[in-house]
Amino acid sequence: MGRRGASRTIPRFGALQCPRRSAAAKGDGALRTYELLVLSGELESCLNQAFQQARSARHEILSVEHLLLAILEVPRVRELLEGCGADLDQVRVDLQQHLEANTARPIPGEQRPVQPSLGLQRVLQRAVLHVKSSGKSEVGAVNVLVAIFSEKHSHAVLLLERMRVTRIIVVNYLSGLKPP
Repeated sequence: MGRRGASRTIPRFGALQCPRRSAAAKGDGALRTYELLVLSGELESCLNQAFQQARSARHEILSVEHLLLAILEVPRVRELLEGCGADLDQVRVDLQQHLEANTARPIPGEQRPVQPSLGLQRVLQRAVLHVKSSGKSEVGAVNVLVAIFSEKHSHAVLLLERMRVTRIIVVNYLSGLKPP
């Protein structure tokens, strides 16, 4: 895990340990082993980029919108959203305008660490749980994109849905079905 480019977890966001019943624990269910799901290097880079952008803009909260803005730089996410009909330049502009106008900042001179929003934490948790349920061990940017759509009150989702990009369209595109 210490190799450059290898997948690893981000201590700031933590890793999710998923209980899995071990062979020795079949009888009583009390003993459990834990497997650690990791974030792909690509997703880790996006999270770090989103965090750095929020900090440099003096935002108090790292939001779903920060994360969507960061994952737009991932080639697979770009290809996927463009294939579903999104105008990525417009998405970027709208996200940046929204973040500038609607994100809280600390009082001038006050230093506060950037905190992940509850929505961002839920998105990451959903992505991790989805990956876990599919039997995989690495969470990628595309998994996060799909998970973002569950945050119905997020401006990121509103923006994508205005462009007629929905979760079902993204999932269908991922499974080989072309959008209408």
